[in-house]
Amino acid sequence: MVVTSPASQRERFLALRMSAAPVLLLAEYLALFLGLGVLFDIDALANLPDAWRMVFWNGSLLVGGLVATFAALLSIAGKPIRKSVARHAPQAGPVALGWLALHGLIYGVFLWISLTALSDAGFAIRGGIALLMVWIGLAGLLIYSAFRGFLGQALTPIVRDIAPMLILAAILGTTVTLIASTIYPYWTLLSRPTLHLTVAILTLCCGDAPVDLSINAIYYGSFPVIIDSTCSGIEGMGMITVFLTGYLLAYRKEHRFPHALILFPAGLGLSFLANSVRIATLIVIGDKISPELAKSAFHSMAGWIFFALLTLLLVTAAQNIRWLRRDNARIVRQAAPEVSAYLIPFLVWLAVGLLGGALSVAAAQNADPFYPLRVGLVVLLLWQYRRFYAIAEGSGREDTGAIWQKAVPWMSGLAVYGVWMLLIPHSDVDAATRPAIMADWAPVLVTLWILLRVLGSVVVVPVIEELAFRGFLQRRLIAADFTSVSYRRLSVVSVAVSALAFGVLHGQWIAGTVAGVMFSLIAAVRDRLSDAVIAHAVANALIAATVLGFGRWDLW
Repeated sequence: MVVTSPASQRERFLALRMSAAPVLLLAEYLALFLGLGVLFDIDALANLPDAWRMVFWNGSLLVGGLVATFAALLSIAGKPIRKSVARHAPQAGPVALGWLALHGLIYGVFLWISLTALSDAGFAIRGGIALLMVWIGLAGLLIYSAFRGFLGQALTPIVRDIAPMLILAAILGTTVTLIASTIYPYWTLLSRPTLHLTVAILTLCCGDAPVDLSINAIYYGSFPVIIDSTCSGIEGMGMITVFLTGYLLAYRKEHRFPHALILFPAGLGLSFLANSVRIATLIVIGDKISPELAKSAFHSMAGWIFFALLTLLLVTAAQNIRWLRRDNARIVRQAAPEVSAYLIPFLVWLAVGLLGGALSVAAAQNADPFYPLRVGLVVLLLWQYRRFYAIAEGSGREDTGAIWQKAVPWMSGLAVYGVWMLLIPHSDVDAATRPAIMADWAPVLVTLWILLRVLGSVVVVPVIEELAFRGFLQRRLIAADFTSVSYRRLSVVSVAVSALAFGVLHGQWIAGTVAGVMFSLIAAVRDRLSDAVIAHAVANALIAATVLGFGRWDLW
């Protein structure tokens, strides 16, 4: 039996509280951003005085740059923060409820000023620069009060310890924003290549996308889009350049030069590709789900999500490709067959799904005839890799724990289903009917397809997705030797990135991200990945029952 010292418990508790502050701030920012995007259009911003409009517009760009830069630096330089937390844990004291109450009050006032200014330009005009300064000051107080409420007296010494990293992140994030604004006149050079690549992606996955080159417009479904200079992706390319510069400077002793410099063209190329994927996804969301969601929240926030995923990919590649690194022995150890066991079934599932979508007519509205092939191939792969999955389970392999703990995955699956149904908008009547392609199939083929679809959703998908997102990605973000990481060892970065990747993959990124976070917490209760698999399977089984019992085919 392992006995944890009180000092160690304080360190863990303080680390959890430190993670709670940015999570709270991010949730409030998303709520504000999504709310403003739904309630107001671009005309509301155009009616504001120049100073207000500049702060609203550039402020959202700056916040995105700062958040992405802080997350990137935290993922590669988290050790100083952990040391500082351990050093100052005794000073933390209890959670300061007074500061958190003040935080809630400040957020309410900040939200009221934002809504009033956008709904009534006269309010902003009468308030002038003085009210604008108050609004900016409230934003700063929001950040301070959240961290002070959760960290108490430990906030000041922790900030003092990690001040160099905070200053560097602020400088890099601001620099990225300034560079993006400065090179704006040159963005048009990449708009035409972006248009052609976006059309190629749409054609591959979703069908024809007519183009009007005279105005750089893409006409897909009911959601036409004009690819202007702001869609060129040069912001992301600039951010990747700044990030890679900082990363290679910080880890220059671990990499071979000039070999590692290949990360720059690779990063720029992948960033350009990711931007076209983002635009293609935006167009599909605007046509199939919600034009308002595509034009407001997704249009502005997806870029930061793609940036975070791309930085993770580049750092992982830099740390695992032998040709780029000096410590070859460590790379050989990392390139264990366990990685293939966790990822190959999931990647094959995606690849066959992409092929089926490209070859199917209007795949977004019809049943994928290649779905049985996906199920068969992945089941064979899972059987091939079966000897590695005992490692994936975690330390809670013994059937131990209280009755309520054993019931957690089953009850949690019901909760995930409820969240999913709450956050997924109901489709219209046409999209909610059975796929038209089934009308041409024999009854026995329809029955077989449905049975395999249920098998894939309830048995195969929960296994391969939990192996990939919780088993590999979440733990790999914590340590290179991910198989040694307990599912109880959670961090904001590991849970958030794996959940966001899970959400983006499922198209419904808000619901998917929330579900991803829930699966991480479920696995942590007993340190068992199988608990997350069970919860995932229960949720998918209930969704399948909803599809078959109530005709909600849009959920599939």
